[in-house]
Amino acid sequence: MAFGYGTGVTEYQKGLEKSKERWERFLQSNSKAKSTAEQRNSHIVVGLPGVGKSQEIDIIVEQNSNNLPMSMDNHRGLHPNYKYIILKYGIDSSKYTKDFAQGVVDGFIERAVKERYNIVVETTFGSKIRAENRIAQLLGPKDEKINEYIDPYNIQLTVLVRPVSLCLFGVIERYDNAIKNNDPGRYTYTDDIDKIAKVFPNNLAEIYETYQKYISRVEVKNYGVVFWNNYGEKYKDISLTKAVKSELNRQLTIEEICDIRDVSRGFVDNVSRARTAKLLKNELRKSYNKEPREIILNTKNELLSNKDVEKALKILERKEQDIGRG
Repeated sequence: MAFGYGTGVTEYQKGLEKSKERWERFLQSNSKAKSTAEQRNSHIVVGLPGVGKSQEIDIIVEQNSNNLPMSMDNHRGLHPNYKYIILKYGIDSSKYTKDFAQGVVDGFIERAVKERYNIVVETTFGSKIRAENRIAQLLGPKDEKINEYIDPYNIQLTVLVRPVSLCLFGVIERYDNAIKNNDPGRYTYTDDIDKIAKVFPNNLAEIYETYQKYISRVEVKNYGVVFWNNYGEKYKDISLTKAVKSELNRQLTIEEICDIRDVSRGFVDNVSRARTAKLLKNELRKSYNKEPREIILNTKNELLSNKDVEKALKILERKEQDIGRG
């Protein structure tokens, strides 16, 4: 059976073909979005896996329903072998639907551009080439005589940034919520998030510098709070790269660590619990040079009990042997 991550064009082409078949149904499910004769608007939501891009898209569309939401996750289930992939690959199934879902989204965007719809799209900017291709798709053809794009989208950029550990926990929480809802869990591993985090600030800065003329508005957020933008005097002396790196690499506060602990107590999956215990232990060692059992917030609120830690780590060790990676 020819499918899966690494099959490249074959899977991608399947996605493009599926987008043609599903376009009208996609429009029906987003019936408030209307084609426009005026300048089109595009909203690009950027951030690491687990940072909350899908939720941000929901907020944008709720505030302005005249947008078509473009998210790969919404279309993975269209893969013709989806059920088989889930059964065979489980936690790693997203790898085997990635190229297909990318093809679906690219096909939808191509059609939306042609039919003059406003769109909201998400991306990680983990690949500079893919990011540039996406922006080129929105800018459209160029009049070479005057070196200007003929009918470009007005582009707005929302950059979601949290410390890498919080993004990892976002991935863990997303996976556990899927398990609770009897859905196939989608997981992104720590090393994959780290790889994106290393290139993300520079890719973002280079894309912004190259296409600044066509990006009317940039906002950098953490949990809905804007901490950098390109239109206010407050941030004119702070570079985009510096603002992003500062938030991405900062240590977690004790309050954030406790929030992770509290949320994870509602997890139903042992792998989710174990990965969270490992995350907490690593974060406390890195940021505070402490073991989890050494930090007590007050006499009634122990950060993570010895029993919780030892139990979770034993589960983690067993599961990592099964999964083959941490």
